[in-house]
Amino acid sequence: MTASLFAKLAQLLRQKITAFGHDVNISVRCLQTLVSAIDARAIVRNSPEIIRSSLLPFFMYASEDLAMTVNNLKQGRFSHVKGTITRGATSLNYVHMVLLPVL
Repeated sequence: MTASLFAKLAQLLRQKITAFGHDVNISVRCLQTLVSAIDARAIVRNSPEIIRSSLLPFFMYASEDLAMTVNNLKQGRFSHVKGTITRGATSLNYVHMVLLPVL
């Protein structure tokens, strides 16, 4: 249940970070608490495939978001990184406030 809750909250934050406003820090702390409660080794060994597969998108999206942010920085697309043109998971706010603390 903890792994499922983590996956759902992480996906919600990724999609709708602007909807959280000042409560982003509280949500990130909730994610950090859920991470500390998850025993990844036990999940990989003993959990059904559906629970293991629910955690996979978080890591896939995290790697895509970090790669896209780095590419935008290398190409000088600072408006993309700052989130002024496209709001989304590749903005520095998301990476700085949510993704890095949770990872």
